[in-house]
Amino acid sequence: MKLVITSDSEVLRARLQSIFSGIASLEIVAQVKDMSETLNAINTFAPEVLILSLHRTDESVSNNLKEIKLLNQHLLIIVLSDDTSPEYLSWWKKAGADYVFDKAFHFNRVVDVLCDLLYKQQLDALHSGLSSNI
Repeated sequence: MKLVITSDSEVLRARLQSIFSGIASLEIVAQVKDMSETLNAINTFAPEVLILSLHRTDESVSNNLKEIKLLNQHLLIIVLSDDTSPEYLSWWKKAGADYVFDKAFHFNRVVDVLCDLLYKQQLDALHSGLSSNI
């Protein structure tokens, strides 16, 4: 499964790289620092997952994320945020995020989501293989 990481924090990108490098079948195809680079990475690599963590968010981030989701409906978007207020969560959901996690307290939930997705992909592949053999 291909993954793009977008973060304006080099430290966070390195931490995510370290954590995800231990997950088999997960390939980080790009690590970028802003939405412009994110759009290019998605167009270039066609990932299944985008992990996004930006300190500064504005309407342009929301618009870019909406565009990304519109053009890539099956792309799973996970946001890591410092602010998990209901208003902020709603803002991200409207922009197209599938999950929003508090990056200080729910970091491990990102790994859980990715492992669940990988497991489902493996089950689907297994079921497809069994169906074609019948």
